Amino acid sequence: MSTRLGFNRRLHLQHQREDLERLACEYEPPLSLLNGRYNHRWMRKGETLAIESAVCALYLRGSPIGGRAPRRAWPRVVARLCSAEPTLDQLGTCLLIAGLYDEASLLGDPGAIEWGLQQVESDRTVTVVSPTYPSRWLQALGSAAPPALWRFGTLPLAPAVGVAGGRQLSARELRAAAGIGAALMALGRTLVSGGASGADRAAAAGAIACGTEPRVIEILPCGVDMCSLLEGACSLSASAPDAEFSTGQAMERNALIYAYGTHTVVIRPRYRVGGTWHGATDALRRDLSVVGVWGRGADAASEALTALGAVRVPRVRDLAGFLATSPPQLQPWLFGAGVVRERSASPGWLLHA
Repeated sequence: MSTRLGFNRRLHLQHQREDLERLACEYEPPLSLLNGRYNHRWMRKGETLAIESAVCALYLRGSPIGGRAPRRAWPRVVARLCSAEPTLDQLGTCLLIAGLYDEASLLGDPGAIEWGLQQVESDRTVTVVSPTYPSRWLQALGSAAPPALWRFGTLPLAPAVGVAGGRQLSARELRAAAGIGAALMALGRTLVSGGASGADRAAAAGAIACGTEPRVIEILPCGVDMCSLLEGACSLSASAPDAEFSTGQAMERNALIYAYGTHTVVIRPRYRVGGTWHGATDALRRDLSVVGVWGRGADAASEALTALGAVRVPRVRDLAGFLATSPPQLQPWLFGAGVVRERSASPGWLLHA
């Protein structure tokens, strides 16, 4: 089993390197042209410390910089930092030489880099250069993927399946949500939900109650200090720790849930009302994942989502068949994000100057 898990981890890292490389190439020419050198190695933790500190200082919400860094330019920033591998005191100069003047100036703010370093060393964050960063976000969201998030707990690497649903569920629907969570654990998957009451927490509770080591991720629509974190789950938040719930953050959270894995199960949507409906229709429109609607009912919301391309999942025992459905072709460039190219013949990490 350990050998298999080791292979899956190496495969995950290899795919993540390829995706980051292709995304970075949309923002600047191949850096290997500077000296004809192409480096395939994955940087070790000590080598990414300065880079992660810069990413946290620039893009982690709640930083002293306060969101002033141009967010969509992060692939170019990360590409340049990974190519140069600067030390902490070289970060600003590295970006300045590359023409990234805004980012270089922001890193010169008193205490900015030190704050980023403190967050990385506290092991409460995940950045785009972390080995556990969800690589599918790069494929599905492109430059719209968050370069840094707050994290509490260990991120599982098993393939992920999202679960989204309403807050007001019947007893039967709550049992179904818990059954879906338990079934995902039995299938060796990671459950990703939004941490809300109702379907989200019922599915997470069903997964945790299995008794084995649970693989549960909750992506929060608010700051980590503003809600109750679920024991046994890994919590992620793209918001500042003291940020209260907002509709905009909830919409961003929904996209992250659907884009985390190739499949998402929706429980009890309401027709044209609420976050479950809007999250599902947005995911179908953008082809973020295969969307499955649980149940055999003929309600208007389920019928409409099916007409838009969702797949019916009549019973919990049909979950394995649903997960065998081929995922959609990802097209983030249609929605303003950086283009993600097809896999190259020569995979590798970000190009090094």
